Amino acid sequence: MAQTGGDWRDTLVGGSLLPTLHIALQEGFSQDRVVVKVNGAEVASRPEVTTRNQIGFAEAVEVDVPAGEATVEVQVLSRQLSGTVRVDVEGTTYVGASVINGHLDLTQQREAFGYL
Repeated sequence: MAQTGGDWRDTLVGGSLLPTLHIALQEGFSQDRVVVKVNGAEVASRPEVTTRNQIGFAEAVEVDVPAGEATVEVQVLSRQLSGTVRVDVEGTTYVGASVINGHLDLTQQREAFGYL
């Protein structure tokens, strides 16, 4: 990864800066098997994801992607839940995934998630 004057997570490839897609596994996970895909490609597979209830966060996955539209899919295999969201990636883009009342909720925002 080449470091540039911008965000240290951005990657310089072929003279172009690739933005980072930050996918946070947040509320409601309890020893769940989770798979994360971006644009159809598996980027993470975690066997036991558990939320730290004090801060509402389990873990994060970061992947460098070209700017523009990307499709993020999160599968909670242990609960047979799946969700997909299309995001407009520009700079570092944040997607949050939470299990709420038996459903998988995906959200997007431009700012980093705050954890206490």
